[in-house]
Amino acid sequence: MKIIVFGAGDAGTPLIHRLATRSGAAYRPVAILDDDPAKRRLRIDGVPVLGGRGQMTEVAANTGARVLVIAIAGRSGRVIHDLTEAAERCGLVPKVIPSVRELLTGGARIEGVRDPRISDLLGRPAAATDVASVRERIAGKRVLVTGAGGSIGAELCRQLHRLGPAELIMLDRDESALHAVQLALSGRALLDSEETVLADIRDQRRIRRCSGGSGPTSCSTPRHSSTCRCWKATRPRRSRATSGEPSRSWRPRPITASSRS
Repeated sequence: MKIIVFGAGDAGTPLIHRLATRSGAAYRPVAILDDDPAKRRLRIDGVPVLGGRGQMTEVAANTGARVLVIAIAGRSGRVIHDLTEAAERCGLVPKVIPSVRELLTGGARIEGVRDPRISDLLGRPAAATDVASVRERIAGKRVLVTGAGGSIGAELCRQLHRLGPAELIMLDRDESALHAVQLALSGRALLDSEETVLADIRDQRRIRRCSGGSGPTSCSTPRHSSTCRCWKATRPRRSRATSGEPSRSWRPRPITASSRS
């Protein structure tokens, strides 16, 4: 199978050499990409460097390659994530080489390319989750997920759905994204139930109406946070004004053991 190797450095060079000189190899490198301009026009075992990630679509079309192998030593999770998304946009299947730890322990060889794992995308080992503890907080509760239509929010909704909440309320300002996540969870996506809320999290009045008097547990989904912060929405306090409008001092408070309902 024809592949493009991303990385012409310390990791890409031995990979290309192994694959180019080994008879019967499952992968055949036909091009190399590297963002370092100094490596343009370089050849490794006859395989040329044809540009950087900006030329990925063109190189894939010209070579007929079907796989992009990311071969970068000391790679970060952000780099793997960005290159994986770029490969998928070009119709390429993303693969990565084994980590340095896997190579040093003898658990893998440089040519043993594989699918990206969660740890590759995170840039660190995946954290273990105490599912029983999380289920205790979620089961039987009304749960509000903001940003439910994003990649992180949608995955959070899928995992929370399995923990048995009394009600899972999914909020996002993107109607198409809400449609997709509801379809994935329930097989229907009419957006006509109270479990989906089309709103902007910055609209305080709308969010107060969504929280209601009973106060759902809310899980926020910041894209660059490694943790999920859970909150208990308290009943809005009434201001002293005669209008009866909720006070602007209303804020969610963090869940603690004593505040569980």
